[in-house]
Order: sequence, then structure tokens, then C-alpha cells
Amino acid sequence: AVPPVGSQQAPAAAAKPQEPKKKASKKKMEPVAVVDSADAPLYLPYKALVSTITSMMFSEGEAHRLIEILSEKVGIIQDTWHTATQKGDPVAMLKKQLEEKEKQLAADQEDASAVKNRLRELTKELSAEKSKVASVETRLSSQLSKREQEMIALQARMQASYQDHVAQTQRLNAKILNLQEQLEKGPNAQLARLQQENSILRDALNQATSQAESKQNAELAKLRQECAKLTKELGEKMESLLADGIIRKGLEAKLSAAEKQLSQLQTSRAESEQSFQKRLEEVSAELRASQSRNSSLQATLEKTQQDSSSLSAYQARLERLEAENGESSARVDSLTAQLEETRVEKTQLEEKVASINSLLEANQNKHEQENEQQVNAAEVEQLKLCLQDKESQMVSLKEELKELQTKHKAAESTITELEQRHRSEDASLVSSLQDELKHLKEEMVQLKKPSQPDSSAELALQNSLAEKDARVASLQTELKEAKEKMAGHANETKQLAAFQTQTKETLQLLFPQIPVETQQSNWFQVFTQKAQESLSQLSQQPQSSTQLSESLQELKEAEESHGSLQAECEQYRTVLAETEGMLKHLQKSVEEEELVWKSKMAKSEEQLKEALQKVSNLESETQSVKQLKEQMMLLEAQLEKQTDNLVTSEEVEQLKLQLSERQSQLDLAQKEAQAHKEELKQVREQLGEVMKRTQREQNGPAEAEPSQVQNELSRRTEKLQEEATWRQQLSEEFEQAQKTVSELQAQLDLLKVSAESPQSDTEDVAQLKERLEKEKKLSKDLGQAATKLQQLLKATQEQLTKERETVRTLQEHLELKGEYVELKEGTSV
Repeated sequence: AVPPVGSQQAPAAAAKPQEPKKKASKKKMEPVAVVDSADAPLYLPYKALVSTITSMMFSEGEAHRLIEILSEKVGIIQDTWHTATQKGDPVAMLKKQLEEKEKQLAADQEDASAVKNRLRELTKELSAEKSKVASVETRLSSQLSKREQEMIALQARMQASYQDHVAQTQRLNAKILNLQEQLEKGPNAQLARLQQENSILRDALNQATSQAESKQNAELAKLRQECAKLTKELGEKMESLLADGIIRKGLEAKLSAAEKQLSQLQTSRAESEQSFQKRLEEVSAELRASQSRNSSLQATLEKTQQDSSSLSAYQARLERLEAENGESSARVDSLTAQLEETRVEKTQLEEKVASINSLLEANQNKHEQENEQQVNAAEVEQLKLCLQDKESQMVSLKEELKELQTKHKAAESTITELEQRHRSEDASLVSSLQDELKHLKEEMVQLKKPSQPDSSAELALQNSLAEKDARVASLQTELKEAKEKMAGHANETKQLAAFQTQTKETLQLLFPQIPVETQQSNWFQVFTQKAQESLSQLSQQPQSSTQLSESLQELKEAEESHGSLQAECEQYRTVLAETEGMLKHLQKSVEEEELVWKSKMAKSEEQLKEALQKVSNLESETQSVKQLKEQMMLLEAQLEKQTDNLVTSEEVEQLKLQLSERQSQLDLAQKEAQAHKEELKQVREQLGEVMKRTQREQNGPAEAEPSQVQNELSRRTEKLQEEATWRQQLSEEFEQAQKTVSELQAQLDLLKVSAESPQSDTEDVAQLKERLEKEKKLSKDLGQAATKLQQLLKATQEQLTKERETVRTLQEHLELKGEYVELKEGTSV
């Protein structure tokens, strides 16, 4: 066991005031030793020796040595020494230290569990970051491919313009050659005229070349600006698409959950309606029969009331009890009504959540349509604000749901408490009524001995009346429950209808030109087909307008984007079909699971009955075990009386063996701790290398590296430093545990010496037995502490392996980042 920090300081503080005592004792012992060496054959008288011993100060070791010498001389261990050693018993101190160490071990285990949970969270965060990095890489690869296509298109344009320019220069050169030939052939006038034309043509050529170059430069600048704009728009659109994809996934998950709940509610509603109708018919039949029986019983009761006056008081008591029962049932009914109200509120909130999800999906579809038609950024911002509002509404609704769940749980607990109280009150009332009936029977027997058959008939009638009343009360409660459930199902149908109307209104707001046919069963599929047709028409209109305004190259780009959009639409359709299939499959699986759950409920009820039987059997067994324990206690007392006069040296040897085993376990734990220290050093070196690499990449071209990796590295280093300090504390505590083991061994040696010496009194034997029992307890505690330390070492080993894996993943992540930076530099060149 590892002692706490306070327990480490306490013995050190206690050791300080003992130092001057030891020094004084040594100083006083020195002259005595000189006297002994000088006067070896002489002996001090008894009184002088006693006076010197009383005036001197001894340490514990010196006192033990003196007692050993006296015991060797005399052969008797004094009682006063035993009492003195018991007052300053080191075993009690060791017990306290062990308890404190166990507390600290429990705290360390809790810290280790917290560290494990934190490591799990960090692994989850690492997986999320890996997925983010993969998405970023895919996005960058798509951007690179698009830029390469744009560069190829620019090269093609440049080549075409260059070829046109070369053709123009060739034509002009041909004209110049023709003119030179004409000059050589023609007269001087023609020569002058041709020279003028030549100069004019040269000026025109220079102007044309300068204009062509300026046009090319202007076109290049425009193209570069357009490329920059397109890259910016691409980045923004990719970010928005990623965010929308994440929101869409969350909404799809919520939609699937809501659809599952809807299907479950519909199936449960149909089943409950059928079961309730059957139950209502059965209950009504039983009510009629019970009413007829009740009327006949009331007639017989009236007759019996006329015959006996003593039964009137009993009936008044019964009516009072029935009133109390009615009040308690009214309380239960009110609580059940509150419960159902909370359930209804919960269902309403769930439907609100589903409607909000549908609105969010509608807004997302609208957002995608606007992205396809390249709508203004202001509308996108408005949609984002709407999404944020919806998310805040979702959060508030979730909080309301949590509050309602807590209320529901509180109401259920109160109902269970009331039911238990009601049952206990009923049981007490039944017992009291039975007692009163017994008293009444005795009085009737004493008063009317000749009319014995009448009293037996009255008792039988009373018993049958009590049974019928109980059955009528149970039937009434079942009727109330059935009515409340029917009302709840009606509310659910109303809420479903309201949800359908809300969805239709939202769809009508999104697509006002498409009518919603509510009479058809497959109106949602028809509406989706019409919406797709309208979207295709809207996508064809901008294509027809762009054919007039844009050039052929922009037309090609538009066609490519249109093809990609069509592919995305087809993907979305396939995804929708898959989701519909999944929903149907889920509905089937939910129905199958309901059947399975019903069978499990029946099995669990049977298991409950069996468990109750087992509990009764166990109670009987516990009683028998208690009796056996008492017998064992008696036997142990007898054995202790018999073994008071015997001292077992075997127990001392067993304690020695146990202590040697514990010491070997502690040595192994120390070795494992040293190995962990070396592993920690290696991990620190790896982390230092990783930090250096990150600093180099930060100083170099990788300035755009995400800061999350650096934050994680700093967190890892802090955690490793904390674990190193913790391991240092563990090593110190190991050393202290070894010290305690050495002290225990010294005490065992003393015990062995005392066991070997002859003993006469039975009181000394009893004290030694107590000491041995204490030592046994200490050895057990040490064994438990050693096992706990081994468990802690195993936990630290697992943490070290996890930390190594995280360091490797971070190194790979940084290497990937370095490759990504090199790719970026290559593309910029």
C-alpha cells in the first residue's frame, strides 16, 4: 500500500524531536561504558543501578536491548514493558498508514478511470479529425483537377490566338512581297505610291500587333481575375456544402428516428385500439354481471341489516374505508392523469421536433436549389440565420423534453409510492377488519347460541361481498385506464393530422405553383415528382438564356456543371430510394422487435416469479446460515479457550512466508515502474522530435497548417508530464512501502525471539496471540495493496500503449501535412 503525503510527513516530524533524546542518551551512556571497561570485575549495587537507569534517557533500540538482557538473566518478560509497548504500538500506526494509503489508492484509481475516459474522448476526436482531413484532401484534389482543366482551356485559347496572329503576319508578309514585286516592275510613280501604301500598311500592322497584344494582355488579366473569383467562390461553396452536408446528415438521422417513432406509434395505436375495444367489451360484460350480483347482494345485505344491529356499525366502518379507498384511488387517478398529460406533452414536443426537422429539410432543399440557380449570397445568409434559429429552437425543445422526462419520472415514482401505500393501507385495513369480524363472531356466538347457522351464512355473505367490491373497484380502475388511453390515442391522431397539415403547408410555401392533393394516399410521391419536373423546367430556362449571352467556352462549362448537377440529382434519388427501402426494412424490424419484446416481457414476468421464490428460499437459507454462524461462534469461543495456553510457531513462519511473497511482489512492481519510466523517457523524446518538426513546418512554408494538431500535442505533453509526476509519487510510495515491510520484518524477528524464550503466564500468551492476529491483518492488507499496485501498473501500461499510438498517429498526420504543403508549393509554381 502507498501512504499519503500527510502520512509521509507525520513520521518525519515525529522523528525530529526524538533526535535530541538519542543524542542525550548516547552522551549519558558513554561514561557508563567507560566505567564498565575500567571496572570490569566490579558490579554496581542494585539501588545504584536502578537510580542510574531511572536518570538516563534511552532510545527504543537501547530499551529493547536492556529488556532482552534482563529477560535472558531472569527468564521473565515484564508486564509493564508490554503495556508500554502497546501504548506506542507501531502496528496501530501502520494500520492508520495503510488505511490512508488505501484511500489514496482509491483516489488514484478514480484519477486513472478519468484519464481513461479522457483518452477515449481524445481517440474519438482524432478519428473525427482524420475524417475532416480526408474530406479536405478530396476537396483540394477536386479543386486541383478543376484548375488543371481551366489551365488547359487557357492554353487552348492562347494557342488559337497565337495561330491567328501568325496567319495575319503571313498574309501581311505575302502582301509586302507582292508590293515589292510590283515596285520592281512598275514606274517611279507607282513606286512612290506603293512606298506610301507600304508605310501605311506598316503602321496598320504595328497598330494591329499592339492592339492584339493589349487585347491578349487584357484577356489574360480578366481570365486571371475570373480564376481568382472562381477559386474564392469554389472555396466558399465547398465550405457551405460541407456544412450543409453535416446538417443534412444530422437532419436525416433525426428524420429516420422520427419516422421510426411514427411507425411505432401507429402500430402501437392500432394494437392498443383493438385490445382496448376487446377489453371494454369484456369489462362491460363483467360490469353488468357484477351489477346484477351487487343488487342481489345488496338485497341480502338489507335483510341482514334488519336482523342484526351489530352489523350496522361494521357497515359504517366499511363505508368509511371505501370512502378512504375512493380518495386514494382519486389521488392515483389524478397522478395517472398528470402522467398522461406529461406523455401527451412529450409526444407533442416530439412532433414539434419532427416538424422543425421537416422545415429544416425544406430550407435545405431550397438552399440547394438556390445554389444551383446561383442566387445571391444575402439569401444564403438569411437561410443560415433561419437554420441557427431552428437549431436554437431544437435545443430549447430538447431541454423541455428533458424537463418533461424528469417530471414523468417523478410522477411515476410518486405513483409507485402511492400504490405501495395504498396496498399497505389495504392490507392493514383487511387485517383490522378480519380482527373485528372475529370479535363480532365471538359476540354473536355468545349472544345467539341457538342461531348459529344464521351467523355462518352472514359471514359467508360478508366474505362474498368483500370479494365482489374488490373486483368492482379493480374493474372501475381498468375502465378509467382504458378511457384515458383512448383519449391519449385520440390526441395522438390529432397531432398526426396537425403534423401532416404542417408538412403540406410548408411544401405549399416552397412550391406554390404545385397543388397538394390531400385525398390521394401517395400524395407525397406525386408532389415530389411534380417538384422535380418544375426544378428541371427552371434549370432549362437559364440554359436557354445563357445561349444568347455567353460564349461557346462558357457554354461548355455550363454543360459540364449541368451534367455534374444531374449526376448529383441521380445520386440523391438513389439515396432517397435507399432510405425508403431502409425505412420499410426498419418498420418490419420494429414490428419483429415488438413481438420479441412481448415474449421477453412474458419471460421476465416468469423470471420475476422464480426470483421471488428464490428470495423466499434465500431468506430461509439466511436464517439457517445465521444459526450456523451462532454455532460457529460458540465453537470458536471453545477453541479459543482451548488454545489460550498454546503458542503456535507455525503462524510466525506463515507470516514470514507471506511477507517474503509480498516483498517479491513489491520488487516486481518496482521493476515494472522502472520499465515504465524508461518508456516514458522514450515517449518524451518522440514528442520532442514531433514538436521540433511542427516548429520547423511552422517556420517553413506550412503556415496554413491547422492549429488543432498543435493544441493536441500540447495537451499530450501536459498529460505525459502529469503522468511522470504521478509515477514519481508512486516510486516514492513504493520506497515507503518497502520501509514498512522492513519494519514489519524487524517486529517479526522480535516476535520470534519472544516466541523462542520460555513463557510461563497465560496472559503473555494471549498478548502474543493478539499481536500475531494483528500481524496477519497487516500482511493481508499489504497483499491487497500489492495487488492494487499491480492493477495500477497494468493501467499505466495500457495508457502508455495508447499514448504511443496517439504519438504515431500524430507523426503520420504531420507527415501527411508536410506532403500536402509540398503539393501546394508545386501547384503555386
